[in-house]
Amino acid sequence: MGQTTSSHAPACEQENPDVLSAASIETRKQEPGRFESWAELVVPIEVKVEDWDCEDWDCAFTFGDERKHHLERTEHGVNALKRFVKHVGQLFTRHHRTHVYALYVFLHQARILYFDRAYTLVSEPFKYGTRQDVTLHTFFWRIARMSREQLGFDPTAVLANPDDVRSMLAYAPDAPSDYVEEQIYYALSVDRQDPLSGSTSSNWPAYELTMCGRRYVVGRPMFSKPSLYGRCTRGFLAYDIEGRVVRFIKDCWRPDIDSARPEHEAYKRLNGAGVEYVLTCLGYEDVCGSDGSWQVTRTQQAVKLPRGRVAFASGHYRLLIKEVCRPLTDFQHFRELTTIMCDALTAHQDTWEKAGILHHDISPNNILIHEDGRGLEIERCGMLCDWDLCKDKEQVELDQKRGMPDSRGTRYFRSALSLQFPERPYELSDDIESFVHVYYYCVVRFHKNYGINLEYFVETTFEEGYLRKADGARISGDKKLYHMTSTRPPLSLRYQNRILHHLLKSIHELCREHYSAVDIEALRKRYDP
Repeated sequence: MGQTTSSHAPACEQENPDVLSAASIETRKQEPGRFESWAELVVPIEVKVEDWDCEDWDCAFTFGDERKHHLERTEHGVNALKRFVKHVGQLFTRHHRTHVYALYVFLHQARILYFDRAYTLVSEPFKYGTRQDVTLHTFFWRIARMSREQLGFDPTAVLANPDDVRSMLAYAPDAPSDYVEEQIYYALSVDRQDPLSGSTSSNWPAYELTMCGRRYVVGRPMFSKPSLYGRCTRGFLAYDIEGRVVRFIKDCWRPDIDSARPEHEAYKRLNGAGVEYVLTCLGYEDVCGSDGSWQVTRTQQAVKLPRGRVAFASGHYRLLIKEVCRPLTDFQHFRELTTIMCDALTAHQDTWEKAGILHHDISPNNILIHEDGRGLEIERCGMLCDWDLCKDKEQVELDQKRGMPDSRGTRYFRSALSLQFPERPYELSDDIESFVHVYYYCVVRFHKNYGINLEYFVETTFEEGYLRKADGARISGDKKLYHMTSTRPPLSLRYQNRILHHLLKSIHELCREHYSAVDIEALRKRYDP
C-alpha cells in the first residue's frame, strides 16, 4: 500500500505563508517525502497505488465504471475512510479553519472533497495524466491562487507575535492557580521546568485570536471534540495581551435556526438571576470573515435529505468565559467528587427555580472544577457549564402538554425512561437522573471494583441499544431501567469503601422510590408501537 499526505502551502509561517522556514527546508532535504507537521498541512492528499485486483485493498471511495455509491462499503473501505477522515479532523483540530479541501487519488483516478462543519461534498471520480483530462491540473491551479481565507483559514486567527508568546510565558508564574500555570505551558507546548527553551512541538503553533475587540494568544486547545460535523466544540486558555490576564474561549459552530438560542443568552439569564456555581460569560461573538459576514457552512445548500428532514447551516460562534476550570475527572478523591456533584446539582436547582431554565445535557464534560489559589491555599468548587441545549421552563411544560419528544443530550448519560421511550416528552426528573449516571460512571471508572466486569458494565449500561423494527427508532437504556427498579444497587463497595458504599445505596433507594411511582407498562402501551 502506498500512501502520502502532502500540502500545497505551509500554514505556520507568519511573514509569508507560501515560504517554508529554513529549518523545515533542511529537514525535508535530509528526509525527502517525510511527513513533518500537521501545522503545515493545507490540503491533505491521500494517494493509493495498490493493484485493483488485490484482495485486501483499502480504498475509501469507489472508482469503478459500475458503482452504486461513492463509498467503498467493505471492511477495508470503511477503515480507509476512517483513516482519511481522521486526517482531515487533525487539520480542523490543529488549525483555525472554516473548511478544508482534500484530494483522494487511486491509481489513475481521483476525487476532490470539500469539508465544512455541516457535511462533506465528494466529486465524481475523474481521470488524470493526459492532455484531455485537465481536472486535476485545474484543481491545483485554483488552489495555488486562492487566498488563505478561501482555503479555509479563519482571518480572525493569525500566528502570534513571539513577543506576545514570551509575555504569556512570563505571566505564567503569576497565574491565579497552579492549574492555570500548567495549562499555559501545555497550550504553548513548552517544558515547565525550562519554559524559555521554546516549544517542544511544531504541531501546535500559538495564534493571536481577535475577539470582541481584544487580542488573545491561544495555543493547543484544552478541550476538543474529534467530530467533523455538528458543534465541534474546542476550548482554549486565552491570554489577554493588553490586560495580562487569562480567560477561557469556547469556540464552536451553532445551528443557524431561530429555535436554537445562542448560549450567551442563557448565561445572561443565569448570571443575572444570581445562580451559583455557573460560569461567568464576559462576551460572545458570531465570528465574521474579512468581508464582515458571519462565517457559516455552505455544504447544506447542495445536500438532499429524506423527506421530513431539513439541512440547516451552522455558524461560527465564540464565548468568552471568565473562569478557567479543570475537568470533572481531575477530582482528588470521592469526597471531593461528591462535593463537586452537589455544587452542580445546586446550580441545576437554582437554574430551574430562579432562572426558569432546564440544562438538558448533563454529562461529565459539562461539570467542571473551578480552582482558586496556590499551594496549600486552594479552594475548589463545582461548576455546571455548556448551556447550548438548554430549554426554558415554559417550553418544557408546553412540550409535555403537547406530547413533544426531545432526544437532545449526551446519550451515555440520559435517563432510562428517555432512552426506552424516545417519543415521551422530556422532564425535569430526566435531567436529575443524569447526575446519577454521571456519578456511577465516575465511580466505575476511577474506583477499584472487585467482582464487577468493567467492560461489560459500561457496555450494557451506557452503550448498548438497538433499532426498533416498527419505525427504526433507536432504543436503549434496558440496563439502566433494570438498575433503577431493582432491589439491589448496581454497584457495591462494601469491602472497599464503606462510606461510598452507603452513599451509593442511598442514591439507589432514592431512584427506586422515584421509579416505583412510574407506570412502566402504561408507557410501553403509549410509546412502544
